[in-house]
Amino acid sequence: MLLCFSRSGRADFLQIVFTVLIILDVFASFHSLSLLMCEDCDHPDPVKIAGEVLGIILVLFCNILAFQGIETDQQTHIMPWLVVYMIGIITCYVGSILLLAENMVNGVWNFEWFIPLASGLIFNIIWVFAKSVHSDIKLGLMESEIDL
Repeated sequence: MLLCFSRSGRADFLQIVFTVLIILDVFASFHSLSLLMCEDCDHPDPVKIAGEVLGIILVLFCNILAFQGIETDQQTHIMPWLVVYMIGIITCYVGSILLLAENMVNGVWNFEWFIPLASGLIFNIIWVFAKSVHSDIKLGLMESEIDL
């Protein structure tokens, strides 16, 4: 049912999603960096800050590259986004399982585990859309190579 949209409809949807993700990345970067700086104002950990900055740059770069890949019909520009976000999706699912297991062991029942599960599901749906557009671009390139 998700893939019943036309290729241009999926591409338009993904361009909107990538634009929103780029904007959210910028806001999230300021928020997470300010939290890291205020967490220990006297002695901020430079390793944590460097890791956060590199992660933000990587995700921002992948979103911009994927947006550009859809604009120019270049499948290789979408591939880094697919890899990085699949790692993120798997991390969300594993985190959700670990939080649920921790709740079961401690006998505490809250819905803390649901947040990474819901995030993983949302990004999984977006990932399926991105993969279908990637496949469509790949098939389009293969057809144009056959015509030559």
